Amino acid sequence: MSSIQPQTFICPDCQGTTELVSQFYPTAPCRLCVGGKVTVDQSAIKAALLSTRGANEGRFRRSRPALPYDGGVYGAAYCWRMIRFDTGADMTMPMNAALYVGIPGKEITAALDAAVAVIGAELFGKTAMLRGSARWHAAMTGDYRLADVLGVGAGTVGSDIGGPRESPEYWSEQPAAELAAALISPDVED
Repeated sequence: MSSIQPQTFICPDCQGTTELVSQFYPTAPCRLCVGGKVTVDQSAIKAALLSTRGANEGRFRRSRPALPYDGGVYGAAYCWRMIRFDTGADMTMPMNAALYVGIPGKEITAALDAAVAVIGAELFGKTAMLRGSARWHAAMTGDYRLADVLGVGAGTVGSDIGGPRESPEYWSEQPAAELAAALISPDVED
């Protein structure tokens, strides 16, 4: 494992003041940081991402690790969510992953993304870490070649919801005459 040294940053939530100030709520202590700082520690994050008991001991967690204010490791929930997306386990975009770490700036995000790349490649392999982006590339461009090779293409994930004639891929490949006939008489069987 190519370990990345722990990096310490000013807390993105309280900006180092250790207090959250809001115009709507009373001032409260920051629950994300310790002393106004957060640390991205790759080894601690990896330990938090692995199951510690039962039949899955030593394997990647199925559920999100605890957030920092619940006693968890800073960045572990963010890395867990990004690795799940990158490996194709979650196909929805990880839009709220940054909320787990206080909407960080570029420096913190770069450190977390480096941890995601290293930990994900170690646990799943570099090729597996391309599945999510290959699936989204295919969905946005219509080019499923890479997604098919990685096992997440349209033909491999079961997009035929309810039957082969109900998939969007089926209808996008049909000639206009068949589409018109199907609209007039949708109960016609193949």
